Formats: sequence, C-alpha cells, structure tokens
Amino acid sequence: MKEYIRYYFKPLIISSMFFLTIFLVFRYAIISDRLYIHNWKVLEDKNGVFGENNNMNIPGTFYRVLKNPSTVVLQAIFQNELAKEENKKARYLYIPQIDASYFVVRVDGRVVGSFGFEDDRTGHIWYQPFIFMLPEDFETIEFELSGVYEIGIDFPMKLVGESQKYKYVLLSFLTSILLPIAYGLVITLSIILYLISNTMDRSKRDAYLHLSLASFFGGIWMFDLFPFSTFGTPFIFLIMRKLFTVSGYIGFSALIYGLNRKYFESNKFFDKIMIFINLFASVMILMAPSNYLLKVITNNLALILIIDGIYFFWKSVKTFPTVLFGFIFFFILTIVHDGISLFLSTNSKLLSAFGIVSLFAGFSYTLVNEYKEMMVKVTMSHLKSVTDPLTGAYNRGFLSELNYSVEDAFV
Repeated sequence: MKEYIRYYFKPLIISSMFFLTIFLVFRYAIISDRLYIHNWKVLEDKNGVFGENNNMNIPGTFYRVLKNPSTVVLQAIFQNELAKEENKKARYLYIPQIDASYFVVRVDGRVVGSFGFEDDRTGHIWYQPFIFMLPEDFETIEFELSGVYEIGIDFPMKLVGESQKYKYVLLSFLTSILLPIAYGLVITLSIILYLISNTMDRSKRDAYLHLSLASFFGGIWMFDLFPFSTFGTPFIFLIMRKLFTVSGYIGFSALIYGLNRKYFESNKFFDKIMIFINLFASVMILMAPSNYLLKVITNNLALILIIDGIYFFWKSVKTFPTVLFGFIFFFILTIVHDGISLFLSTNSKLLSAFGIVSLFAGFSYTLVNEYKEMMVKVTMSHLKSVTDPLTGAYNRGFLSELNYSVEDAFV
C-alpha cells in the first residue's frame, strides 16, 4: 500500500489541486458583492408551478421539474429603501445560470434581454450566463420564464456595476468559449484514435477503436451543455435530449471495454457487469416516454456516474502509469462531482466536460508513447536489414538508400 501511495501521490495531488482550482474559479465567477434578488413575486402562473395562488412570494433561487410545458411571470422584490437606492447604482443584471426553454427580462415594462423564440419556446439553456444592461433609474424588474420540462434560477440574480462585470466575462469564457474548444479537441482525438486503430495489430486495434467510440460519444454528451434557441417541438426536444444523455453512458461502456483491452488484455466478469450497467442506463433513457420522466430518470441514473468514478479509480491504481493516472484521476473527480450534483439536484456548475478533455489528453499521451515505441522498433528493424550482424558493417541493402550521380564510382 505504501508503494502505491508513493507512486501515485504526486499526480493525485496535482489533479486534485487542478480540480479544486476549476471548482473555485467557477464559484468566484458566480458570487458577487453587489445586490442579490432574494425574492420574487409571482404575477402569473397558469399551470400552478408554484401552487394554486398567484401573487405569492417565492425565494430568489428555485427549481421545478415540469410535467407539462409551463410559463411563469415573476417580479423582483426590493424590500427596503436601501435596496432601492442600490438599484440606482446598478448598471447590469447578471444571471449566472438559469434553467429554461425561453425567457425575457423587462425593466419597467421594456424588454432589455431574452433568449429563445416566443412562438415555440422549445429551446434549451441551463449552463451559460447572461448579462443585460439596465437603465439608469428603474422601479421594477419582471422575468417571464418558460420551460419544456424544467424551470429554475440556480444562482441568485444580481444587480452589478462596472467593477463586477468581469465576473460575467470569466464565467462566459469557461462555459461559452472553452466548451466548444473542448468539444473540438475530443472529436478530433476520436478521429485520430480511429485512424491509428487501423494501423495496429488485432488486439490493439480493438482497444483503440473502442476508445475512439468513447471519445466520440463523450463529445455528443457535451452537446447537452450547449445552448439551443429552439428544437421546433417538444417531441424533437425529447429525441435530442435522449441522444445527448444516452451517449454519455454508451461512451462509458466503450471506455471500460477499451481500457481493459489495452491495459488488461481482456474484460473480466466485474468489468462486464459495469459495461452492462451503463448499457442498461442507456436503455432506460431511450424508453423514457416524456421529457418529465426523462429528467427524473437521468437524475436517478446519475448515481451510476459515481459508481463509474469509483470503478475507474480502482482500475487506475492497478496498472496505469503515473502521468496517465493524473489525467484519469481528474476525470474521476469531475464525473463524481457531477454525479453527486445531478443525483442530489444541487446548484453547481457541471465539470465533466473538462474531465473528458483531461481523459483524452491522457490518451494523447499514450499515443505519443505508442508512436515512440513503434519508431524504435522500425529503426531497429531497419538497422538489422542494412548491417551485417557479425561485423556491424553495411551490407548491399544499404546501397538502395543512396542517391547516385553520374560521377559516382564504387569499389
């Protein structure tokens, strides 16, 4: 045990520190020292999302899973004169995260920002932040919020000044710029793994092919974090969300199979059980008859992500080299974090997209080592073909590698 700890201690600490840094940067970008909207007044709620009575007050943060598409209209409550004075200093309305298919923000009845299309309201947004400029002096903020299967304000909306605007820029960089870059890297690596698999012997070809599939399906899984202004209809919305979520569990099955084929040469009984569990989760997702039940099923199936994380940690301390272990351990931390967040429905930014990039960066490292080994073998075979094994002198095979001219002579 001491040897294991000594061997993996450094990459474990580095991965943990990097994970903690990403987590804290997200928290820092979300929290502001300006005025929070702590309460809302419900102006309209036809489907009874918050109960039977309108004109009730609700907390500044909330989350509801909807059985049917619904719309609510909320008005910000500023409870004292000090808050009203703070409003006059605010320049922007900062929304760190919101669960919706459509929303519109009105200040004193005038629209200052929106997302999606009013006529169909079948978009999908829950990961990216928003910021809208406010007039110099205002009295009310109204928020119209629609959802196909969920609505919620995960973090308090804030009225911020110029000095806090950079937090939106930081959060937007993490969620709207790094995310597409990460997606591009994962899909590119999927293609590279597939092309390399065609040059390997049978056992390695099988392993790299499944790692390529894992990378590809992981990329599709990441699409669930992207904003979509519309899906057209709730049925297409359901089909696309099934595609996004089911890809994650199929990707895990391919990842388990590929890693065991590469590093353990075969899949043992427990490995096959883990593959089956993830495939079973995929079937459960595909069978969901509605957006509401899909949300309920995926939240409960998030427990499997935690189990996957424990499984990968158990496998990683048995064979993987230290550098690859570091990448995989960061991936483990992100999927366990996201599994807990989804299963317990906690307000936290998901980090698995960064974990997927880390995992396949580890695969890139193994590819480099694989290429070096191949080059060494090719070089050694080449030297043996052009030299005499007894004297080390070049044989006649070396002549085929020379460039000749008419002035050359041979002795």
